[in-house]
Amino acid sequence: DGPITLSIKPGTGTEGAVLNGTTTVNCVEYYAIFTDLSIDKAGHNYVLTATSPGLIPGDSEAFDVAEAASSLVFEVQPGRWCESGLGTQPIVAAKFNDGTTANYFSGPVTISIKPGSGTPGAVLGGNRTKNCINGRAAYENLSIDKAGAGYVLTASSPGLASGDSQPFDVVTRYTVYAWGLN
Repeated sequence: DGPITLSIKPGTGTEGAVLNGTTTVNCVEYYAIFTDLSIDKAGHNYVLTATSPGLIPGDSEAFDVAEAASSLVFEVQPGRWCESGLGTQPIVAAKFNDGTTANYFSGPVTISIKPGSGTPGAVLGGNRTKNCINGRAAYENLSIDKAGAGYVLTASSPGLASGDSQPFDVVTRYTVYAWGLN
């Protein structure tokens, strides 16, 4: 029932990677439970070594650390809308630093009207929060209740840099009547 220390085995994973968190835990009934460990660099074939005074060190199985998604990007920009919500609905993707899509990401992405854009007091309706599938959140039923120019949508998700859409307009839906001549 002594302390166990974990470290990255030299020559495994990505050179210069650091194991963060509580790396030394006391054993309780022959078990040491580590709850807050992370590795700061993505890479392949990491191996952790466990050491304890008076015991032979032991190695884990090799494992990979995936790069974390870093930001959100509008892959499909919202198009010109009318107040009923008709128009091009956006698709937002979680991206790595190199710009590729984080296909494993399945977290929630929430869309909102960027403050200061469009018409003051406008409300974004519809299902504003979607969970990503294969790193993408596709929206189907968003609408904005006030006509105006220069609307910008912001996509956000915990732990990721938010992303803004390109500006777009919302036009009033109206009916055109044809007057006949007698």
